[in-house]
Amino acid sequence: MVFASLNPVQKFVYTLFLVFLVTIFVFAFFNLYSIDVFALVIVIEFLCVVQLTRPSKFRAHWRTNINYFIMLCLCLLILVICLGAPALIK
Repeated sequence: MVFASLNPVQKFVYTLFLVFLVTIFVFAFFNLYSIDVFALVIVIEFLCVVQLTRPSKFRAHWRTNINYFIMLCLCLLILVICLGAPALIK
């Protein structure tokens, strides 16, 4: 596999770049050009990639709190979408 020869930092950067690129294509495909939703989605994706690419032997205290921050960002995303939905329906 291509990722097997990369160090952890390269894996993180390439994974993050791929996720951001897919997000941009999905937003363009669905004609979503809201900067609020895009910013929240990018932050949530960044935090998820940070959480998923952590070393298995490294247990930092701040990483346990990322899950709560991800849930807070998801709630904010839902709020932004709900507040912006009436404007999109008109």
